[in-house]
Amino acid sequence: MCDAAHALGFAPARADAAQLAAAYDTAQGTYQQQDERVRSLYRYSVVRHNCVTELARLLNDAFAPDEVSRALGARLEPGAGFGFIPFAFFDEALHRLRVESVEPVASHRKRELERLLREDPGLARRLREAITWSSSIYTLRLRDSSFLFFTDDVFWRRPLLGLANLGYATSSGVLGLLTAPFDGARRLRAAGTGAWYSLPELAFFNIRKGTFDYVPSEVE
Repeated sequence: MCDAAHALGFAPARADAAQLAAAYDTAQGTYQQQDERVRSLYRYSVVRHNCVTELARLLNDAFAPDEVSRALGARLEPGAGFGFIPFAFFDEALHRLRVESVEPVASHRKRELERLLREDPGLARRLREAITWSSSIYTLRLRDSSFLFFTDDVFWRRPLLGLANLGYATSSGVLGLLTAPFDGARRLRAAGTGAWYSLPELAFFNIRKGTFDYVPSEVE
């Protein structure tokens, strides 16, 4: 048996500033290449490649090409007509496929909002959670586009809030012009996307929900 304790020490490799900068540039280049590869494989498009068009493709690919209609009652073509719009896709699936039942599943934000309003039903809580900057449920991120108000849980106020979101995105775009040299135009792109997603809200439609990096399994 060995009754002695031994400690091993490792000294970091010596590298000067130029070597570290070169290693950093190499890592950044590798990251950008991988990011471009992922984006090319899973590129998002509002009309041709969004959540419902890919759902239709996934559904069709689950069967042999000549078995889809027999198994489901019909074949849904991804993005055909207005099928790229979620509610239009749902209506088409409901009327063309052999649907036995429909089970609504609330989003994570809506479930958490209901829970918070049960604990604190006051107007202050409702207003706080309606604004992206002050929400305790949602974390503001540029990749979700620039917007100020959630509109997925309102209807009659949606055009007014959509107008506010459009104005907010426009203002953010002005700031994005100034920060573009420093942030790779991330804020400017988020502002443009925010303005685009705000337009349907003016006509009572909601597309943007906001995203979450992590949702606890017990509330999924």
